[in-house]
Amino acid sequence: RLVARPETNIVLFDTPGRPAADVIAALELLGVRASQFGPETVRLITHLDVDDAMAAQAAEAIARVAGARPGNP
Repeated sequence: RLVARPETNIVLFDTPGRPAADVIAALELLGVRASQFGPETVRLITHLDVDDAMAAQAAEAIARVAGARPGNP
């Protein structure tokens, strides 16, 4: 559910206690491309061709890598 209109197409998230490179590698195996923004920070960028289904796939992959289900931190 869209709560507020995003001001940017960049999403950053921290990976406390886990190297960002490890998270990025795991996401890549699930079909999500990301880049490192810091030792424990991952950056994702959306663009015009990323639809709702692709965004949901990315969210599910992030949740799997984080060991949680979407909507259940």
